[in-house]
Amino acid sequence: MTNDINQGWIDSHFHYWRVSRGDYPWMPKDGPLRRDHLPAELRKLSAETGVVGNILVQAAPTVNETEYLLGIADASPEVLGVVGWVDMEDGSFSDLQRFTDNEKFVGIRPMIQDIDDDAWITRPSVFSSLKELARVGLSFDLLCNPRHLEYAVPVLKRVPELRVVVDHLAKPDYRNLDDDWRKWMGRLAAMPNVACKVAGLVSEAGTSWRNADFTSHIDVVLDQFGPDRLMIGTDWPVLNGVASYTEVVELYEQIFQGLSPSEKAAIWSKTAVRSYGLVT
Repeated sequence: MTNDINQGWIDSHFHYWRVSRGDYPWMPKDGPLRRDHLPAELRKLSAETGVVGNILVQAAPTVNETEYLLGIADASPEVLGVVGWVDMEDGSFSDLQRFTDNEKFVGIRPMIQDIDDDAWITRPSVFSSLKELARVGLSFDLLCNPRHLEYAVPVLKRVPELRVVVDHLAKPDYRNLDDDWRKWMGRLAAMPNVACKVAGLVSEAGTSWRNADFTSHIDVVLDQFGPDRLMIGTDWPVLNGVASYTEVVELYEQIFQGLSPSEKAAIWSKTAVRSYGLVT
């Protein structure tokens, strides 16, 4: 496999996990997600759809998860970067310092959507970690729901040097184009250091999803961010409950079919390269 981005596309969002590791508090007790999802399985799917590289994203809020994913990445040339987890309230930045020497460690993602305090990102200790991330050249994935945006936007505005990626369009309700969601996403888009990841659409929409369910929200982020600050990710294997890997890739092909070749190149690969500082 070559990592030449001119010859394929980058899946900017997927996960691996081994259930026996036991640090996935969100995982259902049964169903399609409760089994190991490991490289051999995804490599076959990726080859079938033209993926030339991908971004491996944490699925557990532990440092052990970051170590586990970096171990996989070091043995997997197709993994261009790992978005891990560290304790952002540790003022010593000790966890962060453990990983920065690994060139595949490209950023961190706190699981804000699962934290009881909706205003967690406003804590001074978290802000200090955001500043440190920017200082060492790492990215910050914003995993949140729309209700968190009113807290996240003012904080992120104070760190303009930090590369930020909004995961999953901030998980809007695809049955309703909410004015508050549109407003806060527009304020994120007003910051040139913020990109948006088109991923997790079908997981949020559920089993009865149709391509047309996403048109309005995609139109909004296309207008607000532009193709140069959008990227796509499959969210494999989370998608398995409602769609196949190929179906999600075909969804993206349909959604963005009207764009120019240069705009498609941005969404399918170049935005991810820039946002994560990838070495390809």
